[in-house]
Amino acid sequence: MKPIQIGNTKLGQGPVVCVVLQDSFSASTLRTLKRAGVRMTELRLDQFRHFSLPKFAAKIALLRCFGFSILATIRHPKEGGHFRGSESKRQFLYQMVIPFVDAVDVEMGSVIFNDVLKEAKRQKKTVIASYHNFKRTPAVSFLRRKMRRAKKKGASVVKLAVMMKNKTDFSVMLNFTNDYANQNLITIGMGRAGTPSRTLFPFFGSLLTYGAVKRQSAPGQPTALSLAAQLGLKKKLR
Repeated sequence: MKPIQIGNTKLGQGPVVCVVLQDSFSASTLRTLKRAGVRMTELRLDQFRHFSLPKFAAKIALLRCFGFSILATIRHPKEGGHFRGSESKRQFLYQMVIPFVDAVDVEMGSVIFNDVLKEAKRQKKTVIASYHNFKRTPAVSFLRRKMRRAKKKGASVVKLAVMMKNKTDFSVMLNFTNDYANQNLITIGMGRAGTPSRTLFPFFGSLLTYGAVKRQSAPGQPTALSLAAQLGLKKKLR
């Protein structure tokens, strides 16, 4: 597969931590994250209290000052999000923010997926096709079908985030990640049993691992600073 680059971040050359940002964040927080080796941000617009284009543009400018690559996500409630508007409104919001960011994440099963993908590609932005299951870890055959369909539609990256309840679930996703390590894949285990996946899976081919500032955006999600420390990212900056 062709190597993926989101903004100034090359994926597939070692662990990359993406910090999940909700609504407000300070220059001090960004400076600390940058010094720790965090290179990428995910703006969860579905968790913004209020959205206005001028304020959003100001947030983008601040992130650019620190050299972060920027991913925008407007997650649907069915897959763990907080967006409360219609799908047409969500699609319109994606269209508004695509010019400002380096990549977008949209659920591969959503009715707006094809239109968002088409617009993002038109503007030469990376598209992450995501699937989240907060109840269980599906069978490998199901995961394969999800990945193949997303790739067939034209997604640059496929993200599979599933709830893990035991060692068997963990083993299933670890083997799946290893088997498709060269397919531009992100895999995440949610829940307590899945927490170790956040630091281990990047070494088996998962392109990104996600961390919080303080408030989790998914069960079992560590902070970005703890992930960066465990992965030794600060040392790699030297």
